[in-house]
Amino acid sequence: MLNKTNNPHYDFPIEMVRLNAIGQTQDNGLPSLYQVPTDMARALVRTDTGDVLGIHGNKYKPITHKHVCDTVEQGIERLCKKFNTNTDNIDYKVSVFDNGAKMRGSFLFKNQIIEPQVDDIIAFRINFFNSYDQSWAFQSIADGLRLWCLNGCTTPMTATSSRFKHTSNVSIEGVQQKMLNGYEYFKDQEGTFKMYGDKKVQDHVVESFFKTVLCKTFTRSKTSMPFNNTQLELLLAEYYKETPKLGHTKWAVYNAMTSWATHVGNGDTAHKTNKLREVEVSKALSTTQWEEL
Repeated sequence: MLNKTNNPHYDFPIEMVRLNAIGQTQDNGLPSLYQVPTDMARALVRTDTGDVLGIHGNKYKPITHKHVCDTVEQGIERLCKKFNTNTDNIDYKVSVFDNGAKMRGSFLFKNQIIEPQVDDIIAFRINFFNSYDQSWAFQSIADGLRLWCLNGCTTPMTATSSRFKHTSNVSIEGVQQKMLNGYEYFKDQEGTFKMYGDKKVQDHVVESFFKTVLCKTFTRSKTSMPFNNTQLELLLAEYYKETPKLGHTKWAVYNAMTSWATHVGNGDTAHKTNKLREVEVSKALSTTQWEEL
């Protein structure tokens, strides 16, 4: 049996309801009410609290948080059989945000590890997401968690993720197969990470990479900086934090990026920042600039 931690009540009732548009006050003191056609828009309501979690078009079909958790849990049980391991070696966490509109969960396989460098251990992890406000599709992503500093290592999502819009049926078999594929990809990364550890980089080249990929801004003004200087300073700080242990290597750059994506504070928008940065790092790892670094 999988034991969840950080597990608020994600299994709450929801309902799709009709919308009314409220107009100006009439002579009788009451506002004008206009019914919004259901083929134009509907509201997703959390009925136990009365919170409106999203406004959607007629093609939207909610995928409940519980269905997502149940689907991923079935996949995890299948992975456990493949690994011949029990669930005691898995850390399972679920969190919800924005009154339940967003959900994020993770499974950390503490005994499924790779070791790119001596004592630098990464454990296999599966993250999954869902939302009722269309900000996050139902998605599962296989990556790794670097245990040295609890720094989540991001791998390119295109190779290890499954994604379902809230307009189609979820393929349980498809989600589970993606998890298995993700594990194979994760194991293959050990050689890649070792190569990163052997690849020496020059600091000015690293700074240029950050400027042109992760910190690039789009402006028409010739006098404005073409990069976000605050973001650049954060990334460089993470890079120089990694170099004493990892050296001036591509592996240090990699972990600087994933540390920046992971360590976002504890504010109300931290979960959004974390998700956004993970996507940005994933894209950066797929660029020509990264291959040539």
